[in-house]
Amino acid sequence: MNPRIRNTILAYVGWVAFLALSLWLVFLLQQNLVHDIFFMRVNPWRLRFVRQWSIFILGSIWIFCVFLCEGYLRHGIEKGGLGRRFRNVGTPLLLLIALSWGLRLIE
Repeated sequence: MNPRIRNTILAYVGWVAFLALSLWLVFLLQQNLVHDIFFMRVNPWRLRFVRQWSIFILGSIWIFCVFLCEGYLRHGIEKGGLGRRFRNVGTPLLLLIALSWGLRLIE
């Protein structure tokens, strides 16, 4: 198989994996945010407001990061160093997931 085609397939499979992991992170962050505000004993209307707007804001950030990651990985195919780019995207993502998951376990 042509190395360029193999790298392209690998980049897009990795991109889909990062897409799924980052979506999971968005939901973890949203649950942490709403859970923390819930324990501050706020008005249920405010809690609903925060919950709905946090989904919108975090989702908008997620969409932006998805397109940014796709371009970053696609340029990694052309310039080489796709493994380094996977590491640059995956490491902070996995650390944030672990931190968010850890915060949920502490509470």
